[in-house]
Amino acid sequence: MPADVPLGPALRQLRARGFSRVQISSKVHSFEGSLPCAKGKVPVLLNVRDWDFLTYPTVQLLERPAFLPKVLPHVSADGVLCLFAESSVVLDRFRPELAVAQCLDKATWLLDQMVESPAFYEAEFHGEFLVHWTNADTASGYGGLVGEHSKRASAMQWYDVGPVGEHRLFVSAQLDEVTRFCKAAGWPQPTKIPISGAMFTSDRYPACPAFGLPKTLSEAFAWLKAWDRRVYDDVQDHLLDRKLIKDGRRELLFGSPAGWFGIGFSLDPKVVGSFQRGRAYRHYLHAHAKDIAVERRSFQEAGSTHVHQRNLMRLDTKSLAGKKIALVGCGAIGGFLAAGLARLGAGTAGGVLRCYDGGQLEPDNLGRHWLGYESLFRNKAQAVAERAKAQFPFSRIEGVAQHLVPSVLPKADLIINATGEATFAEALNAHHVDGTRNTPALHLWVAGNGEAAQGLWVDASRGGCYRCLKLDAGEDFGKPRFPLLKVPPVRAFVGCHAFTPYSTTTPTVAAALACDFVMDWLDGEVSPRFRTRVHEHAQVFKVKNHDIERLKGCPACAR
Repeated sequence: MPADVPLGPALRQLRARGFSRVQISSKVHSFEGSLPCAKGKVPVLLNVRDWDFLTYPTVQLLERPAFLPKVLPHVSADGVLCLFAESSVVLDRFRPELAVAQCLDKATWLLDQMVESPAFYEAEFHGEFLVHWTNADTASGYGGLVGEHSKRASAMQWYDVGPVGEHRLFVSAQLDEVTRFCKAAGWPQPTKIPISGAMFTSDRYPACPAFGLPKTLSEAFAWLKAWDRRVYDDVQDHLLDRKLIKDGRRELLFGSPAGWFGIGFSLDPKVVGSFQRGRAYRHYLHAHAKDIAVERRSFQEAGSTHVHQRNLMRLDTKSLAGKKIALVGCGAIGGFLAAGLARLGAGTAGGVLRCYDGGQLEPDNLGRHWLGYESLFRNKAQAVAERAKAQFPFSRIEGVAQHLVPSVLPKADLIINATGEATFAEALNAHHVDGTRNTPALHLWVAGNGEAAQGLWVDASRGGCYRCLKLDAGEDFGKPRFPLLKVPPVRAFVGCHAFTPYSTTTPTVAAALACDFVMDWLDGEVSPRFRTRVHEHAQVFKVKNHDIERLKGCPACAR
């Protein structure tokens, strides 16, 4: 118990609610009582493991009155209610009586909602379907993964994968996909499983089971019929396939808006060996369905399409799948940016992320680069591409060990200049404006000694180019059009080599800034086109994020 917080008010709160202390474990403070639900009392056990509330107290159902549904969202197989999503609520350690009341009131409200509001119950069941499907009872089997999939059920194969000593199913149409996945995860080679299986998809959420989740084949058939009659009919047609009736194990995989799940069952090899026709096999299944136990499995999508689109779907944003991206410069900014672009789907679905850099990684680079000692003295572009591809083995990521020649621009859907070098940016901008302005270009750089990260988007639709950031007339020639730095940057020299020192924070900010530009591009509108992200303690002038106009007399774009 915390020495600085009196627990008397909390204990009085519990006694007032009819809870009494019970001794279950020396490490857990347990209290037994009842929740005053609208339909009647529900006996529960309140467990407080930590009065600092770093872990939430738990409420466990000791009985399930008849008015509660058979399957309860937010309730585990052993009756523990999930009250709050992890880190979603801060319980006040200084007012434990309020924290305890908050937990008990939330538990009561949840049970009342699930009894009195069918819409609430259905929505919560859909959100937690996979959890219940695999954890509700002993009919749950070990889970698995689903790779890139098509609607052709016959194209899918089942594989045994996982770390040494662990087993997972991997369902995929391509052995190469499973092999590369296992290599990237550091797992042993996959083993093909001689399972007869099929895949079915539905756009409907799984049905709420009135009598619990299926444990037998009879219950599974009834549940499938209630969920989606088309899927049920497809399953029945699949069971007629005479090529599969000799296999004793059958796995059925289902895709739905709630996720992927499976039903598996086995028959005695002596029994299945007696069948000659699919109809006889299916008739046997229905005749003995009440005696055939099923295993319920849940599956996670692991294919690159899902991996790179999952979080963006919640933001209603597309991924970089199918796009050809040219990343010029794989130094401090480019390394972190390559990692971000790969996570946005660059190099998938026929696209490519092509990285350009002619330099090698030196010891001086390590303090602010995405790469580490394992890549020392290697070409930056090749090392960045290799590391990104090791993390995302299904993405086409290439490293070109040469500096890009600005006059020979790559064929791409987007060119990103992450060199941070003003001279190169000027040359690239000039050739870009002259020739391929229909292909957008994104320029990125670190200002000063890391005071800010800045970026400019240039394309044919409107606005100024990179040269428009400098004044071009009179005494102000060459000065910044939008001054930022109050103090000139410090430059460091090693022999004839000069560099601008800054920490690793700013290139990561620049990479994040670039990813935001890219996401806006995928959404169809990039604005503002000139952006600045400033370090909190930087001595800088305020620069507004905005769409810059073309500079009158700009030698690059005003011709």
